[in-house]
Amino acid sequence: MDYNFIKQLAEQGFLFSPTSMGMTRSDRTAWQDTLLTVSADEDRPDPTTRHKKYVKSTPPTFSYPGGKARMAKTIVALAPHSGRLYIEPFAGRGNVFWKAAGVLDYKEWQLNDIRTADWFESIRDHGHELVVPDCTRMEYNKRLADSKNGCPYARMLEPFFTYSGAGFGSGSFRSNKYGGSTQGGFQQSIQMAQHILHATGATITSVDWKEALAGLGADDFVYFDPPYLDCNVTAYRPSDLDHEELVQHLLEAPYRWILSEYDQPLYRNAFGAPCLQPKATTRHGAPRVECLWKNF
Repeated sequence: MDYNFIKQLAEQGFLFSPTSMGMTRSDRTAWQDTLLTVSADEDRPDPTTRHKKYVKSTPPTFSYPGGKARMAKTIVALAPHSGRLYIEPFAGRGNVFWKAAGVLDYKEWQLNDIRTADWFESIRDHGHELVVPDCTRMEYNKRLADSKNGCPYARMLEPFFTYSGAGFGSGSFRSNKYGGSTQGGFQQSIQMAQHILHATGATITSVDWKEALAGLGADDFVYFDPPYLDCNVTAYRPSDLDHEELVQHLLEAPYRWILSEYDQPLYRNAFGAPCLQPKATTRHGAPRVECLWKNF
């Protein structure tokens, strides 16, 4: 790790956890209570103002099973341009949200996910403190241990260290030979994601999808990217969603929505032909057709 670089950031007012400095803590109070303030007399940097080092011309993207990084631009182009509330009840790593936040005009924003809400919270509260380590097995094991104690720095690093970004406990170690973000690229993405969360004032929740959508009306928009029907989505469990219940809910929904799914008879019978059906992709040797449906 480049400690001269760390020193330069510290002189700017950045804070670093023991985990970020190449150490590991297995005890929750250890890493929480031993944040190292190298420059105590300076104010912490304002996370709503991007340092010039972290300015990117494109939105951040993060690996996740079915994460929609490649389709985000297409999905956002189909969404209503403005309204009261933009919400994703299955936010994943937020790849559509990061794009939408810079293009759409909504008064309120909400990200809900029973699996990843604390990942968004970690970025919002601690993104400017993170220093991305080398992508090595040793560093992976350190962050895996810290993640079991709720360390926000380890949580933020899940897309960087785990295969497909599935997270510690769901995805195995992603070595550099399998692609993924570089250290610098990932740190820039985290910094920009934190900026977007603060700039939009996004509400982050971890409740059942039906609870998250209670009380919505005609001026609200929902993007649905649920765990797909009959798919082994490692980040979710089969019990997380009843697809027939979702279909009935969407048929009666008073708000505007877009749904992502494979070309399944259940959804085609309920909503007709998809509004967008890109070319088929292959997943685990079987052809899959990503589709989008909408009600407006």
